[in-house]
Amino acid sequence: MHYDIENSEDLAPHLQRMVDHGVNGLDIMHGELKNLMLMADARFTEAQQIEEENDYSDAMESMERKYWEGMSDIMKDIFDNNQITDLAANDYVDEAVPAGITLKQIFDQFWEDVDSLGFTMDHGGEILEETIRDWMREKDFLVALDDDGWLDDEPGDN
Repeated sequence: MHYDIENSEDLAPHLQRMVDHGVNGLDIMHGELKNLMLMADARFTEAQQIEEENDYSDAMESMERKYWEGMSDIMKDIFDNNQITDLAANDYVDEAVPAGITLKQIFDQFWEDVDSLGFTMDHGGEILEETIRDWMREKDFLVALDDDGWLDDEPGDN
């Protein structure tokens, strides 16, 4: 039976019994964490087996993984193709990734912000790329090279 710890101020019954029998609190926590890790590992192993049995082709099993791989591919593509240190003096580009910014910094910040960006699996690739570019501009991972106002809102966009 699953105990809903998130919506209760009481301990799960099996934990409460250990407290009632005087078991050390640290021992209780250690044992429970070990149990939770074993259950999570079993779920992971089961999910892996299902994907392998289906040759990774079951859309419902792998869709979310593919979706997030696509997100990281978009960021990596923007990062790789917009390095300020790689731009030639006569390249026609309006923005670039500043020197010193790493892809890991971008991924780490993205992971922190992703819930607030409102992504769903209903978004197409073009919308995702546009949203990621806008987010990268907002976080100064992608900056305008000249202050020519091209990033400013056009009149009537409000």
